[in-house]
Formats: sequence, structure tokens, C-alpha cells
Amino acid sequence: MISKFSKGTAKTDERKDLLSDDCLANLIKLLQQRVGLVIPDHDLAKLYKFMAKAIKQFKYNNCEEYISVLQNGTGRSPEFENLISAVTIGESYFFRYQPQMDFIKDHWLPAIIEQRRKSNNKFLRIWSAGCSSGQEIYSIAILLRELIPDIDDWDLHLLGSDINQEVLSNAIDGCYNEWSFRATDSEIKNRYFKKNKANYILVPEVREMVRFVYHNLAQNNYPNVLTQTVAMDLILCRNVFIYFDVNMAEQVVKRFSECLVSGGYLLLGPSDHIAAEAAGFVAHCDDGMIYYERKKGYESVQIQRQPLQPVKKKKPPRRFPVQDTVCLVKEQSKMGEVVKELHNEDWQKVIQCVEECIKLEGETALLLQYQAKALANLGRLQEAAKVCEKSLKLDRLDQHAYLLKALIMFGLDRLDEAEQALKQALFLNADCIEALYQLGLVLLRRGEKAQGLKKFHLILQKLKTADAKRVIHNMPGVTFGQFADILRSEIQFYEKHG
Repeated sequence: MISKFSKGTAKTDERKDLLSDDCLANLIKLLQQRVGLVIPDHDLAKLYKFMAKAIKQFKYNNCEEYISVLQNGTGRSPEFENLISAVTIGESYFFRYQPQMDFIKDHWLPAIIEQRRKSNNKFLRIWSAGCSSGQEIYSIAILLRELIPDIDDWDLHLLGSDINQEVLSNAIDGCYNEWSFRATDSEIKNRYFKKNKANYILVPEVREMVRFVYHNLAQNNYPNVLTQTVAMDLILCRNVFIYFDVNMAEQVVKRFSECLVSGGYLLLGPSDHIAAEAAGFVAHCDDGMIYYERKKGYESVQIQRQPLQPVKKKKPPRRFPVQDTVCLVKEQSKMGEVVKELHNEDWQKVIQCVEECIKLEGETALLLQYQAKALANLGRLQEAAKVCEKSLKLDRLDQHAYLLKALIMFGLDRLDEAEQALKQALFLNADCIEALYQLGLVLLRRGEKAQGLKKFHLILQKLKTADAKRVIHNMPGVTFGQFADILRSEIQFYEKHG
């Protein structure tokens, strides 16, 4: 995320005629709080100029009215999206920063591909955070096609995210001009792009490898299995931290650490610097190129999150004889620890507490569900699937277990099983918006655009009567109001590009 205003200068004497200093101060504060973007002093004159244009564009009477709408609206309102498009730029190109690309192509990818082949675990999970118009994550997709001859046998999860809706729209289109190929080999360009007048269109087999989503790194809703931001092997986030304040950068790095598997890699831009040790990383240098490896066995510092809504299950009263009173107190205490660590999202401790709980009272459907959720968030999807199935055998009427199974199957790219589990969750609770959302994604991934969008529109209807400030049960940090904005944006994307 790069400040667009850093290019060129503007007449500083114009700004007093455009906006008040209070409006400007409030706007700067809003940008920092919502997306972590810091506007340098030398860009303030241009910010004034942009605001004057925006006030006319959206037909507000004055700057105070415009600022009020921004403050009281959401991060996905037309006004805020317009602001983000103005203050960030999406300039990038394929195979950018050659030292990193060489490292990925010649060292990291060959090593991890060989490792996964030997263990018969043919999967890779890679995230480009702040992906701009998609050139970076598409470059990775092209490298994968070059290096993996049996690529159709692999489960590849390639994710691109950004806060700029305009550049995400360009990424989904996969249409680029000549300037995007200034570091691209001509053979690669001819093999994976088709000329269309003055532009080049990425071939469908590469475009279909990547999923693009809106994501705000300044929010605390990741890692989360629902958004598929867990168990990443590699995260690329270039030239973003230099535009965050120190506190925000530290929080994002810690979350990245939680998103990565043990031994996973984080690649930043050459100007990005972090306190690697504090966030659980080990810094390495390869021919002058620095990369960060998540410490093996590192227990990350937990980010303060909004609490999860506890799962409410009606259980028959349990009667204990007098001699079992001590055992009962231990069970209740240990279950309290499980719930506490679930709220903290400390998945290793969840597993440990569940195992201790099982020793006290045996396996229950709820304990196994918690264990499966923890395993899934640690990226151990195969194990999570088995445990989730055991949970469902003990309780076939738990919608949350079916939703969890669907998320695991989605992560394993077993779409038929994911769809079936989602339908079972919806049979038990037709108002489960998380299940509806995931079912829409499954349908869209299959190319069933009309049916997928129908599910999204149905969710929006249901959200009209929901409390906009209430946090969604399976999406910590995301309110119903925020989710509605995300859905509207995704509907626009898929209606235009799907």
C-alpha cells in the first residue's frame, strides 16, 4: 500500500480555500485508524485538493458533511473506496524484485515441492498481502506451472488481497499493458498471455489458480480458517510496512506469524524492516536478499481480539455421586481453560486442554469439534477432517460441526464434500449466514455464477434485520455490518468478472 500523493507536488496555498484544518486532521486520523496508512506532511496539500474534488463528486455541501459520512460509514462505502483508490497506488509488474523471484524459483519452491512429494502431501498455500493488480501472485502461479508437471494433482491455495477495490478488479480481469512485463522473459510472456490490441490477457488456467479478496491488514480478523488465511507456507507483503506506523506494523507482523506454518517464510520489500525476533521470525540473508522464517515451535504472542460468541449447546443435566464432586470441579475448570484458549485463538493450547479434558470425561462431540477447529487453524487439515468426523458421529445435529467440516473440505479442495456439509448445516439452521456464504463460494468456484450470487443476495436480505454491530460467531473481529459491506463488494466483483 503506497501513498499516491508522494508523486509530484501541489500548491500549498490552495488548500485553505478547499478544506478546514480540522477536516484534514480528522481524515488523516481516519486513514490511520481504519487502514493504518500514514500520510506524510509533504502530501497534505494534495490531500486537500483531492478532498475538494470528492466533495463535488459526491455532492456534499461542505467538507464537514463529507468527513462525517466517512467517519460514520464503513470501510466499504463508495466514499471510502474512492478515498482508498486516491491515496494508494497499484503500480506493479510481473517478476518484480528479481532477487526474491530467483530465491523463490531456484531455492524455496524446488525444496518445498520435493519435500511435499516425499511425504505425499501435494499442497501449497501462498498469500500475497497487498497484492495490487495481481502481478505478484500471478507470477508465483506461473512459476508453479513451470516447476510442477503434475500440477493438476496438487492442492494449491493462492490468495491475493488488497484494500483497493479498483486494483482488485484489475487483478480479476487479468489484463495488463506492456509496462507490466519489463522484467518478464519473452517466452513466459508468449506462453501465458494472449495479445489483445495494446494489452495482454492472462490465460484462464493461470487466472483460475488465484482467488482475490478484499482484506484490510489493519483489522484483527486473521488468521482464520473461514477466510482461508491459516497455515500459509509463504506470505509476500512488499512495501507496505513503510506506510504503517510502528505499532500497526508490529501487530501485522505478529498476525502474519500466526498465519504461517512452523518454518513458513515471510518476504517483504527491500525497504521494509521488522523486529524479526520479537515476532517469532528468524532473519536470513541470501545474496543480499533478506527473508524471514517463522521459528519452529514458536508460540506467538496472542493478538487482542474481540471475543468469540460461545457455542451454546443444550445438554441433559448430569448427576454426579458425592465421590465424583472433585472430578466434576476439575472437568469444569479444564473446560473453562478450553473456552478461554479458544477465545485467545491459541490453538496449540486448545489442543492440549482438550486432550486433558478428554482424559477426565472421555470424548464428547463438543470437545472433538474444538480439537478439529484448532487443528484446522494450525493447517493440519487431514487430521482436522478425521477429528471432525468423529465429532459428527457423536452428534449429528450440530450445525457448527458441519460448517467446520465444510471449511476443512474447502481447504482440501474437496468441493463436493464441502457442499454436502454446508447443506446439512443449513438444514439444521437456514439462517446460518457463514454456511450460506461458503456455499456461495463453492458454487462460484465451480463456475455456477448465478446460483452463487443468489446465495450472497439471500445473505444480504437476512442481514437487514441483524444487529450491525454484532460480531459473527465464526468470524472474530467482523461484525454483521462489515460483512454486509464485504458481500456487496464481492457481488460487484463477480457480477463484473465472474
